[in-house]
Amino acid sequence: MAIDNQVNLLAITDHDTVEGYRQVCQCPLPPSLRLISGVEFSTYWGKVGIHIVGLGMDVDQPRLKKLLADQRGARTARAKYLGEALAAAGVAQAYQGACREGQTQAPTRAHFAQYLVSKGYARNRTKAFKKYLGDHRVRQTLKFWAPMAATIDAIDAAGGIAVLAHPAKYGLTRTKVSKLLEAFKADGGRGVEVISGRQTTEITDSIATLAKANDLLGSVGSDFHLPDQPWAMLGKTPGLPKDITPVWECI
Repeated sequence: MAIDNQVNLLAITDHDTVEGYRQVCQCPLPPSLRLISGVEFSTYWGKVGIHIVGLGMDVDQPRLKKLLADQRGARTARAKYLGEALAAAGVAQAYQGACREGQTQAPTRAHFAQYLVSKGYARNRTKAFKKYLGDHRVRQTLKFWAPMAATIDAIDAAGGIAVLAHPAKYGLTRTKVSKLLEAFKADGGRGVEVISGRQTTEITDSIATLAKANDLLGSVGSDFHLPDQPWAMLGKTPGLPKDITPVWECI
């Protein structure tokens, strides 16, 4: 899809795994497409669940590999916990169903949502998240992840750049987002995702202003998860504002 849409710079940032990146490394790629290693870590800041993207890392660096292994174990434990919580809410066999949906023992909330829709517990994925898998569930499962500082340290140790993912999607006020970016920078973070999928110009301008205030690099992400989401299609994301230094220039 990236090749078809004439993407010239691609980082596959799956959650808590680099296996997708490893698979693409085995594929023949055109000279026009530059592939950057990537991963999106689940972590937390205080009582807020956040995501940190690592870019340009040595994916075989021991400390990073250990964090990835720990995150895989945490993701399985979290999924079983979600299954138990959903069982208490009247949803039978949720963990097993999510495993089948994702063909994995460590399914994501998206896989749980697919199961809920397939069994008629929710009309669509949005309803499934709102009723069963929303912020209240996220807060209950923060204990499974590595904290923000440890996540940034592991990315840095592997020669990568830690980027705060989609800061406008955590439901925080601008003041809280500003404090989050200050803490992120203090812990060694170097970049922020200025554009994540389809968003308003106002959001882009707000994040860009905070990026400049904290001397952070900027990145752009499609927020691609599934091929039936045209608003997150590869190659359709706007470019960075001209006064933001792109993270890929430093990789």
